[in-house]
Amino acid sequence: DIDLDKKTVQSVLSEYKIHNANVIIRANITVDELIDVVTGNRRYVRGVTVVNKIDLADARTIAACRERLPNAIMISADGDVNTNSLKERVYTEFGFIRIYMKPQGQPADMDEPMIMKGSSTVSEVCSAIHRDFVRKFRYAQVWGDSAKHAGQHVGLSHVLSDEDVVTVVVRK
Repeated sequence: DIDLDKKTVQSVLSEYKIHNANVIIRANITVDELIDVVTGNRRYVRGVTVVNKIDLADARTIAACRERLPNAIMISADGDVNTNSLKERVYTEFGFIRIYMKPQGQPADMDEPMIMKGSSTVSEVCSAIHRDFVRKFRYAQVWGDSAKHAGQHVGLSHVLSDEDVVTVVVRK
């Protein structure tokens, strides 16, 4: 269900001296977006629309906002309304994962996770903690979805999952 027709695509491509190409369009895009892709001068990034101060708005205003911005998250930072929903949406939309650190012989710190990009490795976690941790690395223990069993010993290349608990063991 794409609005651009073949003739429009051909004319845009010929303007940029592209005369022989296989073009696959997998989403409904505008002519401007096609031009941006062809010229390579734009980069489209993910985004989250947030409407703040909903505690000050009346029901009619909120309904109008929901109609105009159906994917927006309505929050009140002062009233702590929907802030957890916003956090969850940011994690999922941008592909972040939460890694909880567990010092040796102590319980895991489940209050403040380390925020990493999705598919981060133990090596990247070690680098984020301290620059010497990769060089002095012995092994890591992992509890969570990426581990085959609780407390699995893993190496630097192990890919972590959201909400994994990690203990890093280094040489003295």
